[in-house]
Amino acid sequence: MQSNSSHVAHGLSNDSPPRFPNVPAAYRALFVQQIDDDIAVLDQLRTARGEDALHRWLHRLSGGLAIFGPSMLLDTCKALRHALSNAAELDMRLVSLRTELIAMRDQLHATQI
Repeated sequence: MQSNSSHVAHGLSNDSPPRFPNVPAAYRALFVQQIDDDIAVLDQLRTARGEDALHRWLHRLSGGLAIFGPSMLLDTCKALRHALSNAAELDMRLVSLRTELIAMRDQLHATQI
């Protein structure tokens, strides 16, 4: 867990949510597998450019993340749902989301060992 001084040093207020949700140890292996599936779906959706399918996927991903409480990753999903009408912004945010999902997967995988 980051200290308050670490949050301030990174430009985060004490009220900022954590980067990733706190996934209990019992769910980590399943969550890592789900993230791998989500990254694959995200790659397909970015190529297909299906706005309805992307909206449904983001809604499902947001719901899964919300179960574990607030996080910056959840906020990113919510922002993406609002950015669906702006193609340039959407692509940039999707790339960022993909990067964050990979980082979360890697972090969860590391805590299983």
